[in-house]
Amino acid sequence: MKKNYLIIGCGQIGKSVLSKVLNRDDVGKIIIHNLTSEENKTIQKVCKDENIIYSYGNIFFPTKYCQKEDFNNEELEQLIKYFYEESDENVIKQSKLYELVEKYNPEVIVDTINTATIFGNNFKPENTFKLYLEDSKRCCKELMMGEFVTKFEKFISTLKYCIENMGVKKYIKVSTTGLGGMGLNMPYTHGDNPKSTLSNALIGKISASGTFHQLLWNLSHIPNFDIALIIPATFVGYDFFENGFVETNIGNVLEQSKYNDYDLNKTKKLLFSEKTDEKYIKFPVVRAGENHVYSINELKVLTSIGQMEAITKEEVSNAVLKEIDGKSTSNILLALDKYALAPTYAGRKMIEEILEKNKHTPQTYGVATGNLGVSCAKHLYELWFVKRIYPTLEDIFNKQISDENINVAINKILLSDKEIIKEIISLGMPVLYGDNQIILGSYSLVPETINNEELTLSEIENFSKIGWVDLRANSIKSWKKDICETMKYLQDKKYYFDNFDIYYNKLVLNDYDIAEILGLIYNNKNKHRIK
Repeated sequence: MKKNYLIIGCGQIGKSVLSKVLNRDDVGKIIIHNLTSEENKTIQKVCKDENIIYSYGNIFFPTKYCQKEDFNNEELEQLIKYFYEESDENVIKQSKLYELVEKYNPEVIVDTINTATIFGNNFKPENTFKLYLEDSKRCCKELMMGEFVTKFEKFISTLKYCIENMGVKKYIKVSTTGLGGMGLNMPYTHGDNPKSTLSNALIGKISASGTFHQLLWNLSHIPNFDIALIIPATFVGYDFFENGFVETNIGNVLEQSKYNDYDLNKTKKLLFSEKTDEKYIKFPVVRAGENHVYSINELKVLTSIGQMEAITKEEVSNAVLKEIDGKSTSNILLALDKYALAPTYAGRKMIEEILEKNKHTPQTYGVATGNLGVSCAKHLYELWFVKRIYPTLEDIFNKQISDENINVAINKILLSDKEIIKEIISLGMPVLYGDNQIILGSYSLVPETINNEELTLSEIENFSKIGWVDLRANSIKSWKKDICETMKYLQDKKYYFDNFDIYYNKLVLNDYDIAEILGLIYNNKNKHRIK
């Protein structure tokens, strides 16, 4: 069966992947997405395959602005709003990644963008501090635009949405250690100005790569998500060797034929020489990763035994192809899973000891603290009320109560049990009950300010899903339905569980625990860890 491939960032490794994917029997369309149209034209000159579709723009930006480099104040404000607002479905659908997936339906995404270098180069603390002293407002805007976590979050949220809803089956990221497998004693600077230890760009690069890798690792822990992270810990291949210009971060190097000669014993005033004619230095160079060229001597030092050494781009792309075929041999995320400390029997016994101690302490409500997040706290409080109305699982399964009687029961609890209400509103959670009636304390976590604001019904519904304790009849009935479905999954053994029969019988025969029930509901809603 044919499937479409999306290759993002088709540099030297991306082009090697492309050459191998083109020879596969299962290939349908191949979408190549680069930062610029010029990069696409370079590939088009040597690759005429009719199955290739080209796209360009900043993949981390919304589609509207992804092909722009300069922004006016209004556009800058819109971009900042996009990066810093909540990643709901509407925001996700503005992203360039979403547009590509929605338009071309790729099953496999291979991402070979040098993400860490792109964002690491934005780390310029001296420049930032200088700008802060000169113009703090402009400095704030530049920091907000240069900050990489918000961009990574938008990308990861969009990728998650595309896997869950749009047919993406696999995402493979080719990344970097940040230092080519070297340590913090590394003597190279990748062309930027060195500091007392590493250069700012390299520190930024390491920080960016680490953040992105951790996000991918957590994304891979969603059940049925096929995520791979391939990291060459060495110098990777080269694009070409030529007698060419010496291109650096400030452009091609001009030949300096004029110069000033000083004797420091006689003068302290030094002046740069006059500019020379527009003639550029040219000698044998190797173009390698990160758009850098190296002299033969630099290449020899870089790849010498004990330094970075080297791997070919074909070896990297072979590892990518193995991942596409499900033959994982180089997926760093699997190594992290293998060597990360996992849950243990002793850990479970520790929890049981705490629960045993709790039996012998004075019982108060103490349903939640909110430190697992307002949504989890809201769920626990709602289930607390569910249990007051349906004391046993048998009631949950068999007892039918009308909306009106549910509202009557909730009102009675609210009138007779003031302490539970005090506890809820003290945690910053408004309480909805009856016909959209609300109990509101001195503050709210969601949203943070609501005084003197006119709230729409759609806003109220949104808040009730996130952080308002919803005791309306529909909410209570929804929990009843969730519990019934969860217990059916357990009964049918569709959900993995050690010592299933013992656990299930204990849960059914004894008084049900709202926390255990909530954990099981999360599991059955695919909100559990992989096992």
